[in-house]
Amino acid sequence: TSYTFDANALIATGRYLQTKASGTETAKSWEAAIRYERALSDLFSIYLQHGAESDVYAGYTQRDNTDLGGKYHLIKTEEENLLAEAGFRHSKIMSSVSDETSYVNYGRFYSEYSRKINSTLSAKAWVEYLPNFKDSEAYLVNYEGSVTAMMTQIFSLKTAYLVKYHNKTVLPDEKKEDKTLTVSLVAKF
Repeated sequence: TSYTFDANALIATGRYLQTKASGTETAKSWEAAIRYERALSDLFSIYLQHGAESDVYAGYTQRDNTDLGGKYHLIKTEEENLLAEAGFRHSKIMSSVSDETSYVNYGRFYSEYSRKINSTLSAKAWVEYLPNFKDSEAYLVNYEGSVTAMMTQIFSLKTAYLVKYHNKTVLPDEKKEDKTLTVSLVAKF
């Protein structure tokens, strides 16, 4: 959700996922963030964001992220949008494998493309690259593609495929990619 006033915007996001197969939990993750954006022109803005996330199956009980950077719109029309963000991320990571807490600094590069295909159908794709400043092998890459179909003025059906890739794993048998396919009902007020 978002709230815009003058050249400022407050944006809050959240997500929760828990899955079970045959009574055994196979995934459990959540994330929440709040973001402040200040538009400096029609195409350029700066942002400050703080959020927390958890995914014990990816090796962390909680990861607190603070981001600072800039956003630039390369294309900004009603039908099509292409934007790029560049910034800095500081993370506090509480390991789910050990009782250790670590602090990591990342660069943050993000790009998003969205297109309104017709009056009821739209598509979006984004990618985020987080190079680790201390350990170049411990970078993160997240990306998602989605299609949204409007059913009514308020409700839409969204199908999305999200991939979270971490190049350096904590455990030897740990997978480097977490993939999530979701179909969700979206309400817009």
